Amino acid sequence: MNDRALQPTVGEEDIVTVSGVRLRIDRQRYSELMIRILSENKYEGEERAIVPKFISPTDRILELGTAIGFVTMLAARVVGSDHIRGIDANPYMVNDALVNFSLNSMHIQIRNGVVKNTTTWEPGNVLFHVDRNFWSSSLTKTSTTVESVLIPSRCLENEIREFAANTLICDIEGGEVELFPGSDLRGLNKIMMEVHPRKVGQSAIYNAVRSIQRQGFSIDYENTWGGIVCFYRGF
Repeated sequence: MNDRALQPTVGEEDIVTVSGVRLRIDRQRYSELMIRILSENKYEGEERAIVPKFISPTDRILELGTAIGFVTMLAARVVGSDHIRGIDANPYMVNDALVNFSLNSMHIQIRNGVVKNTTTWEPGNVLFHVDRNFWSSSLTKTSTTVESVLIPSRCLENEIREFAANTLICDIEGGEVELFPGSDLRGLNKIMMEVHPRKVGQSAIYNAVRSIQRQGFSIDYENTWGGIVCFYRGF
């Protein structure tokens, strides 16, 4: 997949509203679990509580793991559509996010790509494995993979500088344990990271957290709960 966003398409669908945000459910492509979570208003409950408190109107946000764009739009309510850019590895989620942005009259940038830090990044494409549960899609092929696609590899530090981001939102389904160790987080003042210890283990999560702290960040305990860890620069 190249950098051009896929054109929004509409199939058999329902529209649900979660925290005032309209979201499309594609019943032909989404798993029963995804449909149930969206339909029962259970999607991203922790983020709904944290984003309005943690994000400030002056922030410029780079979001990794945009998925269907729900958290993106929560943040855009605070900072404006021009001050947030999303990146997602799943090209179908890029398409779905664009549909949802349109449903909510928001014009938000989103790119397709796998993000790596400068110590591991190489220009070119990488193979990404798509799962019907979008949170299970990853660089590792599994028994539930439905399709494998080549997508661009992107450098974290380049993306931060290009967008002049001071805030990072990261929900990349376990990829955080490889992204942060060895990364250069200059320019960032705040990080909101979802961790996935069941996928990658507690010790790998601890290593990722310590790598962020070593660059001058402290844990924001007021806005850290559940699977979300928030950081601010300073002590």
